[in-house]
Amino acid sequence: MACLGFLLLVGSLLLLISTMAQGEYGVVHVVSENWSKDYCILFSSDYVTLPRDLSHAPLLPLYDGTMAAWCPGEDSFHQAQPSSPRPQPLRHTTVMVMRGNCSFYEKGWLAQGRGAHGLLIVSRVSNQQCSDTTPTSQDPRKPLPDLTIPVAMEATGPA
Repeated sequence: MACLGFLLLVGSLLLLISTMAQGEYGVVHVVSENWSKDYCILFSSDYVTLPRDLSHAPLLPLYDGTMAAWCPGEDSFHQAQPSSPRPQPLRHTTVMVMRGNCSFYEKGWLAQGRGAHGLLIVSRVSNQQCSDTTPTSQDPRKPLPDLTIPVAMEATGPA
């Protein structure tokens, strides 16, 4: 089973500047029984603080959620059906999901609601800007609930 440890690049953090999104680069360190690999990610330090070195990064089991949509109302994975048990809690795990058709916030909210410690969103469109629209509250007096887990995106080439 693969595990994730989050690690920020040591030294100065690179600031990604674009008209669509602003964020910082970081590294996800993936470890399995036979290998380990680092993946570059984009995250926003406005929402989460990640460890600055590997010795302070948690090593968490990786839950592969890439086969489900992970968007509200798009699949039955998140909605309990009468014939199926409720989804398993994801406590002390990092969930890996595909980008899909909803905001990073909505995906993060679903993962956080299931008890995940973090969320890694995989995008197979590597040449696309990292753009995301965060939903707004229907009632301006009631802001959207805070996400307390790290949400990061990794862009990869086509499979």
